[in-house]
Amino acid sequence: MTTQKRWGVTDPISTEPPTAHDHRLSSELEECLHNNKLYESQEGKELRERVLLELSNIVNTWATKVSVAQGMPEHDAKNCGVRICTFGSYRLGVDGPGADIDTLVITPRHISRKTHVFGEIDRTTGLTPPNEIVLVDILRSIPEAQDVVAVPRAFVPVIKFVYRTVEIDLLCASLQVTRIPEKFDILDDKILRNVDDETQRSINGVRVTDAILKLVPNIPHFRTVLRAIKLWAKRRQVYSNVLGFLGGVAWAILTARVCQLYPYAAPSTLLTRFFLLYDKWNWNTSTQSAPVLLCPISSGNPACGFKIWTPHGNQRHFMPIITPAYPSMNTTHNVSGSTLEIMKEEIARGLKICQGIEELSKRESVEGDRKGGLDAWQDLFKLSEFFVSYKRFLQIDVSADDKESFKVWKGTVESKLRLLIRNLEECESVRKVRPYPPGYDNNTKLRAGCGLTFFVGLDVRPPAKQNTPNGTRRALDLSAPVIQWRHTLFSLPEKTGAMNLNVSSLLASKLPDFVQSEIPKEYRDGKARKRKKRKLNPSTKRPATTAKVEQAAATQTTTVANASVVGVVGSNDQSKQATDNAEQVPNGNVTKRMRTEEDAGEQGGNRAEKNPEGEAVEETTTVEKLKALAAAKVGTTRLVNDELTTDTAGEDSAAQQPKIGGERKTISVKFRKDAGMGGDNDAVEGSAPRQEIQGVLEANGVVEG
Repeated sequence: MTTQKRWGVTDPISTEPPTAHDHRLSSELEECLHNNKLYESQEGKELRERVLLELSNIVNTWATKVSVAQGMPEHDAKNCGVRICTFGSYRLGVDGPGADIDTLVITPRHISRKTHVFGEIDRTTGLTPPNEIVLVDILRSIPEAQDVVAVPRAFVPVIKFVYRTVEIDLLCASLQVTRIPEKFDILDDKILRNVDDETQRSINGVRVTDAILKLVPNIPHFRTVLRAIKLWAKRRQVYSNVLGFLGGVAWAILTARVCQLYPYAAPSTLLTRFFLLYDKWNWNTSTQSAPVLLCPISSGNPACGFKIWTPHGNQRHFMPIITPAYPSMNTTHNVSGSTLEIMKEEIARGLKICQGIEELSKRESVEGDRKGGLDAWQDLFKLSEFFVSYKRFLQIDVSADDKESFKVWKGTVESKLRLLIRNLEECESVRKVRPYPPGYDNNTKLRAGCGLTFFVGLDVRPPAKQNTPNGTRRALDLSAPVIQWRHTLFSLPEKTGAMNLNVSSLLASKLPDFVQSEIPKEYRDGKARKRKKRKLNPSTKRPATTAKVEQAAATQTTTVANASVVGVVGSNDQSKQATDNAEQVPNGNVTKRMRTEEDAGEQGGNRAEKNPEGEAVEETTTVEKLKALAAAKVGTTRLVNDELTTDTAGEDSAAQQPKIGGERKTISVKFRKDAGMGGDNDAVEGSAPRQEIQGVLEANGVVEG
């Protein structure tokens, strides 16, 4: 009896080989990935190889100079064994056109990262090293290397630059050995002995990447599925470790685990099983989530002393995905409650589409030739509907007076955005916060090359009613979490006077022009509404219901235009209170109150229009008619936080207000969540018929029967 081979920590779920149907779906998937230009051209591959070769020569020359400067004979200096390794998407074999290359320079102990890489003062001698032995300065002196930026105090110290149009992220790890041996095993735990935390984190990327490749049963299938997952995550905007989603390493580990559980499956099957597995996974914010492991957690070499991840010691990790190399770490410690829910929603969407593709393909296989396979796969990679999914946003403008300061400031702000997300989540009035990973560099209000704009979507609860004199609701105030976040940023040592930060709170209707192209056409210029044709009143040539509303409104001090309630229904003074809620925060100064209360005009209906055939197209929804009828009966009606609220307008109006138990009553009619977005059947609290709604209003004295 043969023993079934195991990959990972459990036995496979299925060892079934792929069918002809699976191969056909996989071919369509790969063709779709090619159509999305995910594969590097042959010229691009050759350029990257040439860049790495030249970079290796630069690093070896630099290491020789450092060794000679420290008194080492030139022969020994040339053979100190400096190595350059790659990791990330390039090492995994899933890099695409324009992708950067993550590289690591491994040096012996006499080459210091702080002194010889970043040019800091040598603590032993107290002297600043000369430029010719500092790697950052050497790179800046080479014409092929452009935009060289050093970030020595980052969590993982890095040099970022562009070499012959290829972006490079260069890390450095100085090991406690006299020379790097020719046969060097990067996965040997002994190399971590006596290194500092920065070195361990720098070398960890290479160790994790190599471990993943050793733990998957079929590397070509793994690469195809990972390309698809990365494209899906980027299109659906859930690809960003720094903002609380998942980064490349985490998505690679999740993909590798599926490959372990289905070792012989075709890529199309693996992709569907990916969404199925993680849709059912125990992700939880209240109890400890089950970790994703590619291999058992290793205790490593006790002499190294590095802390490893344990479920009991990290119960606030909502989505633990553990690296397969010592020291085992969670790659998703930035995930928050909001970002977890967003990823769960996107995974469920992916599962629905992939299962639909499989069912459709099986059905078409019986009926005849397969049609529309590429379009079906492309639907999985559809762009996110972020800008039409939220009513409120925070716009964060990051800028600086010069490009050098901007590069540092941009990275700093982006790395701290998750703190703002956490602060907003702690607000009682905020249901969900969604950061949007892409930054926009085409904001015309910022200097070209020195500015970037981020957006955060907000789903908020309506503010509670307040005992204010006019019965209004208190505006939602988000200034506290923003001020706290700004204070954290401005207290950092890298912050200078040349760096600026503006924060704005705005409604969806106030989104700037440079993001309008990402809003679906049907949602531009306001939420899309289906329009319903109605017969005209013979005498007025206007819709009969509309005419009645206007006639009723004309008898009161209420502004009604073209059968729609416009702005705040009430007196002129009250109408003036409806102002633009987008308040700018210039140069990092947060305004006293950042209001995200809905502009009353945002909820106002569209005006009735005539079509070419002469019939009027009625845009007045049931909700708008209710508002207008209520306004016609009662003196002051306000639209506050998606509610129609009748409140006291003065002594005369108060006398007309219905009383219950000797007190004036405030009538509040809540609209359903999607009111105004789904056509002419807008209703109040669900789908109650119009007669029932009017009966409720009549019973409360708002309108006459």
